[in-house]
Amino acid sequence: GNFRVQLLVGEALIRRNDSDNTIPIVERARSLFTEFPADQGPYPWLAKAYEAKHEFAKAAAVLRDIVGNDESAYAARLELADVLEQSGDFKGAEQALQDAIYVNPFDVAVHEHLAQLAGRLNDHETAVRERQAVLALNPVDLAGALYRLALAQHGAGDDVAARQSVIRSLEQAPNYADAQELLLTIVDASGGRTP
Repeated sequence: GNFRVQLLVGEALIRRNDSDNTIPIVERARSLFTEFPADQGPYPWLAKAYEAKHEFAKAAAVLRDIVGNDESAYAARLELADVLEQSGDFKGAEQALQDAIYVNPFDVAVHEHLAQLAGRLNDHETAVRERQAVLALNPVDLAGALYRLALAQHGAGDDVAARQSVIRSLEQAPNYADAQELLLTIVDASGGRTP
């Protein structure tokens, strides 16, 4: 009946990949002290245990409890996005990533992931915005970031902006074959005219 002992045992079990035994112990800890801060108590261990068992709906419910009670729970938002993506809820994953960006707008990898996810969902506006955010954060691969921005802009139907971005990419890396190919595609789409 001791909250701290239940929590420590649950933590030890999840570290040993024993999800089956972790869940009842951590659930017991959660019932003993429901007011414990969600991101520090049994919730993260419980979410990990459900995720390990591929019970994504239960893991997502626990993670939603965390983010619902803590507006700064960045790691939980990223974990929620991952769980939702694994379960096939790409729209929910996209929203969780957008929420994470409000907590920490400076993580290039999160902007990249969100841009990829938005592209999969044909959410061109979000894809372009996130590619622009990546560019604003000075990525190491500037030519690649400009090329991916051009792809997103082309997908959104903005070939004028796409052409400008792909040319900037080629200024950084003149032999970038994918960027050269995209430029030809944009020129062909415009009937050979300069967009």
